[in-house]
Amino acid sequence: MANAAHRPPSLSFERAWEDFVVHRRAENMSPRTLAAYRVAAHQLLDFLTAAGLPTGPLEITRQGVQEYITHVVLTRSAATASTRYWGLRAFFNWLVDEGEIDHSPLERVRPPRQEERPPDVLSDEEVLALLHAAEGRSFEDRRDAAIIRLLFDTGARVGELVSMTMEGVSVADGTARVMGKGRRERDLAFGMKTAKDLARYLRLREGHRLAEAPQFWLGWHGPLTESGVAQALKARAERAGLDAATVHPHILRHTFADRWKAAGGSEEDLMSLGGWRSPTAMRRYGSSLAAARAREAHHRLSPGDRL
Repeated sequence: MANAAHRPPSLSFERAWEDFVVHRRAENMSPRTLAAYRVAAHQLLDFLTAAGLPTGPLEITRQGVQEYITHVVLTRSAATASTRYWGLRAFFNWLVDEGEIDHSPLERVRPPRQEERPPDVLSDEEVLALLHAAEGRSFEDRRDAAIIRLLFDTGARVGELVSMTMEGVSVADGTARVMGKGRRERDLAFGMKTAKDLARYLRLREGHRLAEAPQFWLGWHGPLTESGVAQALKARAERAGLDAATVHPHILRHTFADRWKAAGGSEEDLMSLGGWRSPTAMRRYGSSLAAARAREAHHRLSPGDRL
């Protein structure tokens, strides 16, 4: 057990957080995960301060953190509270590992229970509408069509998409090297129609003023960013007459997983192709139309019809 007498008596929440960030960056934690942790930490600090509760790492109590989590559940959602919970858990566990506190205030505290709800997916008609909305010969048309096709065909995360480089893509082989979650490289596999759209984009990319840039996806002002991809999809959704608020890069990842399972693809292959490390997370992505798939399977395999 750590000896409190040897700890800096004035260790502040802010100083502890700064050191936590240094350690996590050294471990190559993704910027997105670290940003989510930062929101959790600073919101907890603001909540404790407003409530007149102690904010020093040695003084923060289980009750104080639980009150904050409950506040997030009531004012936001259980899903948001769960995200905050895991960020704080990582932070306080690190403080224990560093010997700064003896016990985490989240010790034996369970994350908020979330209602299980399958993620939304697009129908085939909606995906086709998006593609039709990107028909045209302009640079943006060819680029956006290729992006929609690639996301739908591979289930790539938007961060993986924007990590693509000219050197890492082989249209002929149907593969693209990307930087996956947790800073792990992996290869996307795509089909012939996606390859055709990528080739069309690349022909126009050769005339772009930033054609020598190593990044695969370009906008007029520089390499395409995650927010740039999201904005492009929303613009295509609006043109297609879809609800633009529901069309985002990740919904195409959901849709990829659902279509893969609907076609009878194995979960093992889906995990590999989608870059999932947890079977539980992967199965949730493929669960949206599970009942419909089960009914279709019953039509083919009905025990009653076999008598």
